[in-house]
Amino acid sequence: MYIAITENHVYIGKTLSMLNRSMNGLMEEDEFKQIGGDSIAILTAADLDFVQDKRKLSTIMFGNFFKKDSLPRNLMIINIILTFIMFVRIGG
Repeated sequence: MYIAITENHVYIGKTLSMLNRSMNGLMEEDEFKQIGGDSIAILTAADLDFVQDKRKLSTIMFGNFFKKDSLPRNLMIINIILTFIMFVRIGG
C-alpha cells in the first residue's frame, strides 16, 4: 500500500501507479519510507506541486517524441511542383 500525506489530503493507492494516478503526479519508489508493509511519503504543498509538475514534464517530453515534422513533406511538395514546371518549360 502506498500512502502520500499532504497538508490537505491523504492519497492512497494499492500500487505506485495507482497512487500517481490519484494524485496526478509522478513519484518513485525511493521517495517513500517503508513502515511495516506500507510505503509512506509526507509531502508539503511545494513537494506536491513538484511531483505534479514532474508528471507534466514527463508527458511533454514523451509527446514531443512522437511529434510529426511537416517541413520535409512541404519541401518535397515544393520540389515536385518546381520539377513539374521545369518539365513543362523544357518539353513545351
